[in-house]
Amino acid sequence: MMNRQYVRPQSILLSFLLLFLLCASLVSAQHENADAALQKSYDLISSGNLDEALRVLTTAIDQDNRYTPLYIQRGIVHGRKGAFQEAVNDFTQALQIDPRNAEACYSRALAYEKSGQKDKAVADYGQAIVINPRYAEAYFNRGLVYFSRANYDGAIADFLKAAESRPEYAKAFYNLGLAYEAKENPEQAMANYDRAIAIDPTFVDAFYNRGLLRYKQSNYEEGLNDFAKVVSLNPSDAAGQYNLGVGYEHERMMDSAIVAFKRYVKYAPPSDSLKVREINAKFPEMEKRRDRFKGIPKGN
Repeated sequence: MMNRQYVRPQSILLSFLLLFLLCASLVSAQHENADAALQKSYDLISSGNLDEALRVLTTAIDQDNRYTPLYIQRGIVHGRKGAFQEAVNDFTQALQIDPRNAEACYSRALAYEKSGQKDKAVADYGQAIVINPRYAEAYFNRGLVYFSRANYDGAIADFLKAAESRPEYAKAFYNLGLAYEAKENPEQAMANYDRAIAIDPTFVDAFYNRGLLRYKQSNYEEGLNDFAKVVSLNPSDAAGQYNLGVGYEHERMMDSAIVAFKRYVKYAPPSDSLKVREINAKFPEMEKRRDRFKGIPKGN
């Protein structure tokens, strides 16, 4: 029963909405053509036409090569295509024009991180934070790097700053829970999982990890409630079905345990083949236990 960690989407694309608002605000006559190119590239990116977006942006840069948003947008497209060095080059060019551009720092940090240059990523996240001390995403992503390095104190500090900067940032509270649990502080872990769920009642991974933590504390009744919520939100969640079965089996609710384990077998990934065989092999014994436990109060 392993914890789930939040995984950032596998791209270095900034929030399209953020960049759209950025582009929409740049309406000066001096950059009118560049602004039109930015809008067109945004539409192309949204439709998945990355090559054409690159062509549009490159043409615009050739015509207006001191306009920072063009380089940022092109760097984002390079990142979407997995061309991380080209992305770094564009974000670097943007920063040469505008050294105080927090979005360019943040975007370059993402590109460095995706290319395995985590020290440079940490430095750029830090610079983005210097420029914008309330940059929640920069704190959050730097916290992820620290967490990956088992620097849990650093991760906690950054996730706290991310949550402080954006009080409804459910993922920041969730990752705080993970970091506190790694630090063997279950009370703080539980409190932060609770907070993440209060903000986002559909946060499957928060229910999942809170359920595991409750199992570790021998609180199977509430743990079962969490895993029941996991599978109600996502019935094909194999790990959720498995842990639901574990809880039911512990509580001698064998009919429910058998149902949950059968659903686990149905949805289990190929990598779980050994565990699936083990579960299939234990069904006859579980059915015998089901009959034996009928009418026997739990704990006897």
